[in-house]
Amino acid sequence: MHKIVMNRSNWDFIYGFNNRGVVITSHQQCCYSPSLVVCVEVFSHSKQYFIEEKDDLIHAKMLPRYLDIAWGKDQRYWSWSSSNEKDGSPVEVAELKHVCWLDVHGTIPSSNLSPNTTYEVVYIIKLQEKGSGWEVPVSLVIRLQGIDYTHKLSLMTKPREKWIELQVGEFLTSSDDMGNIQFFLCECESGNWKSGLLIKGVVIRPKQQVQPSH
Repeated sequence: MHKIVMNRSNWDFIYGFNNRGVVITSHQQCCYSPSLVVCVEVFSHSKQYFIEEKDDLIHAKMLPRYLDIAWGKDQRYWSWSSSNEKDGSPVEVAELKHVCWLDVHGTIPSSNLSPNTTYEVVYIIKLQEKGSGWEVPVSLVIRLQGIDYTHKLSLMTKPREKWIELQVGEFLTSSDDMGNIQFFLCECESGNWKSGLLIKGVVIRPKQQVQPSH
């Protein structure tokens, strides 16, 4: 990814393209963390996510509107509401009314992340007190170069009415293009009707930097 240059005096960004043709546009103030050094909106194949550069490492956040949500456009099953961040700024969230086929996934090009870095992927969710149908564990999946890495997680013991993180997994980037990184939150096998789930987004953040071998 080409270096993003910012004039710190007026928080303006220089427009540019990364090596995959993704358009990087300016953003006056980071909408989810005003203290960030760099925050830009990235548009790729109609998907939108935020990129931040902090401590020389790339972080990313994908908003729920730009995740692929099965039945997400059908108001019988999903709706859209607003929640407040810690600083009071509003953020749009996806609210599950009821569905038996839960499938929420997204994609980010590995070329938009820092090389030689261990990343973790987390879903930011909230279970409402009225939520039901979560007796069967959900599947959390990372797909790397065509291989799925899956684990099951029970939401029955998770706190209600509180934003929590669901750890999907970790992956290590390299100096070469690894293609797209895909991530999934799903439960499609039981047939249980599920309700009362709020999704704020997905965060892709570095855990540690790995020094390349020489």
